[in-house]
Amino acid sequence: MSGENLQSIRTIPTKTELHIQESKSRSEDLNEILCILQRYLAKKHNILPGLVLAVIGDSESYVPKPWNTTAFTSGLLQAVQGVKKSWIIYRGNNDGISTLIYNAFRITTDIQSAKENQIEMTHGNTLIAIKPLTDTYEEDDNNGAKPDLLFTLKPVFEDSQTQTKYRWFNHYLSHFLEKLSAEYTPLLSDERELVLINMRVPVLMIAVEGDISSIHQIKSAVKRNIPVLLVKGSGKAVDFIIEYLEESRPIKKEKVLKEYAHLLLGIYMRSEDYKSLKKRMHSIQKHSHLITVFDLDNTHNDRMEDFVVKAIIKGWSLKEVHDSTDDQNDKGKSTARTVTMNNVETERRISS
Repeated sequence: MSGENLQSIRTIPTKTELHIQESKSRSEDLNEILCILQRYLAKKHNILPGLVLAVIGDSESYVPKPWNTTAFTSGLLQAVQGVKKSWIIYRGNNDGISTLIYNAFRITTDIQSAKENQIEMTHGNTLIAIKPLTDTYEEDDNNGAKPDLLFTLKPVFEDSQTQTKYRWFNHYLSHFLEKLSAEYTPLLSDERELVLINMRVPVLMIAVEGDISSIHQIKSAVKRNIPVLLVKGSGKAVDFIIEYLEESRPIKKEKVLKEYAHLLLGIYMRSEDYKSLKKRMHSIQKHSHLITVFDLDNTHNDRMEDFVVKAIIKGWSLKEVHDSTDDQNDKGKSTARTVTMNNVETERRISS
């Protein structure tokens, strides 16, 4: 994305519309949402969050069976409970997974805060909705649940009518998460609130339910080194991905693909759609080291918040290995460098 897009932003206090001029984001591009949030934080003399959870899985298709949403939302709340400041990113729809997220972080916590007189528990997290605004996905202006911040993305590139409706949006969201995960936030401060040690912003994508769009979103995320937590037992696309990844033999993987394809692509699927699904699953398999699975119905009393931490640390560790490999070809750096170990930043002077 180019900086020119910033000129096409129409902003009101908690709502921003962005005009997207390209169907794909490059890693070196600026991200408009991050720029806006950083300017907002600078005015408030505030800092980036200590945890970012991007929950995906909203879909228009029918959910064939109920699942343990209570255990899921309880796990999310526990994951952010010990974090002073967190961002929860979601689609911001008025039904489906979006409603689940809003109810968990606003209605449930509001009631609990009122009972326990712990207002800081409610205000420690910020709900950020990021949604596409297209001809087939018009903005909903009713009086439904409202997030703290809403970003609507409207494609204005010439071939927007021929693009699959979700691909450009998925690329943009993954680009935002990639840029955000490269930023730093205080890990340790002294009594005067002076920052002593910084850490990279922990960013994790959490997937439940989902459809064919969610598969593309997960593929787009892991290709940008964003760790993903798949919630087993939530059904639909997520359980399909887990079953596919757990199969080691190609013939079994092909069987899983054929069994789930009609549920994801419809009864009258086209050959090219099936091939595209197969290609995406191969890409997810290639980046499966960034994927962690949490089983809602586990019998070992595993806690979801532990798996959130595990997934983030796994993503950090493997990203550092990738970055260090790239740096081997990068010589002649400045004498003033930043030394990063386990995503914790300290400033040092290195002699030439």
